[in-house]
Amino acid sequence: MPTMPASSRVLLAVGVGLVALPLVAQEAPPSQSQTSSQTAPLDAPLSSLPRVRVNAFAFQGNTVFSHNELAAVVAPFTNRELTAEELEDARRKLTEFYIQKGFINSGAVLEEQKVAVAGGTIKFRITEGRLTGIS
Repeated sequence: MPTMPASSRVLLAVGVGLVALPLVAQEAPPSQSQTSSQTAPLDAPLSSLPRVRVNAFAFQGNTVFSHNELAAVVAPFTNRELTAEELEDARRKLTEFYIQKGFINSGAVLEEQKVAVAGGTIKFRITEGRLTGIS
């Protein structure tokens, strides 16, 4: 073992005598900002996250109902952490909303998307079916 300066040794009382033990320097733990930027991505695929913090929902393709009307349907799922099953419940609620309003061939689709790990906006694609004719 290499000789260390006296300032980097600790005296430990053992029985009747003293033993000099080397003082091992410990690295300071990384700060939270260093840890998150080095090990965790800022965003990740939705399917790779066991839970995701949902701050809001966005809707693409809706023309029959406004953003506010659809946001009211999924309001109970907003501002909380959700599992994949709970996201599916939100999607199902949107589809049921369309069906209850008479749009039986319309609904919401939850596609793979990048989501901020710290929380963010989940996007639903709304498919509104159209009746082109009756024969």
